[in-house]
Amino acid sequence: MIDWKDDMAIGIEPFDREHRDLVEAINRLHAVATGPADPAAFNVAVDRLIHITEEHFTHEETVLRHHGCPNLGMHQREHDELLDDVTALRLVGDDLEEVIGMLEMLRDWLHDHIVHFDRGYRGCLDGKVIQ
Repeated sequence: MIDWKDDMAIGIEPFDREHRDLVEAINRLHAVATGPADPAAFNVAVDRLIHITEEHFTHEETVLRHHGCPNLGMHQREHDELLDDVTALRLVGDDLEEVIGMLEMLRDWLHDHIVHFDRGYRGCLDGKVIQ
């Protein structure tokens, strides 16, 4: 569903690694959703995506706050809205069309967010040690 491309990298390795993990989790969920019906596997894939999303957002926001990066509130609102959408996947598991639509929205959101929001923090984080 999503091929990781170099233009998605922001140049901050821990965040790039986490973004690749998000791509992998979305791809896994897509594969499970479009494969043979397996509600248990679907729930595991959704829970994994939610977990990875929550961990990444918490990590990113903590780093941005620690280094005093600008516009953190707006960034957090973007994260909160997406997390609501990801969590809503639990409710539409048996509706393949709805799941695919939500995954396409996640794909587009992730690419847009990385390119237009996350990349904007490079200047604030240049030269800083990010773990």
